[in-house]
Amino acid sequence: MTVPVTTPLYVPESAIAPDAAGLVATGVAVLVATGFATGFFVE
Repeated sequence: MTVPVTTPLYVPESAIAPDAAGLVATGVAVLVATGFATGFFVE
């Protein structure tokens, strides 16, 4: 039971991990860019 249960969990995790890292990286980049933009506009 553990083998069929864990294998499908590990496969999506390994497939989602790079996507999540990419989303986080792009999200941080967007937040930093917007933060600088708003900072310049506010100041």
